Amino acid sequence: MELYVGGHKFVTDDKANIDQEMFKTIDQANSWSDILSNPQNESALISIRDNTNAGQPSGNGNVAGGNSAGIVFGGGDTHAIISVGWVRPLVRIAAGAGNNFKWHDDVVLKSEYDKLVQRVATLEKQIGG
Repeated sequence: MELYVGGHKFVTDDKANIDQEMFKTIDQANSWSDILSNPQNESALISIRDNTNAGQPSGNGNVAGGNSAGIVFGGGDTHAIISVGWVRPLVRIAAGAGNNFKWHDDVVLKSEYDKLVQRVATLEKQIGG
C-alpha cells in the first residue's frame, strides 16, 4: 500500500515517512547506533521490544530493560526513547544527540507517589507530627 499526500509519498508497506523500520528488537542500548542504523541523520518512529539486561529490569540503564516495550522517535541527530517495563512499574525516558544518550530518568508513577504519601503520613503520626 502506498499513500501520497500533496505529491509526497507518505506511507509504504513498511514505512510511514521515516527512515527506519517500524518495529525492532534491541539487545543493548549503550548508544543510539545500538538502536538506529544512522543516528547522525535519520527520522525515526519505532516500536521496540527491549531485550536488554538479560530479561531483568534495568537499575540504571538508558532503557527499562527486562523485555520492556518502548517507542523511539526523533529526527536528524536528535532522538528520544520511552520504555515501559512489565515486570514492575517502570517508565524510563532517555534522549540524546548524535550517537550518544545525554540523559535518562524514570517517571514517578501515581501508585508510587501514593505509597510515599502514605508512608510519610504514617511516620508523621509516629513522631507526633
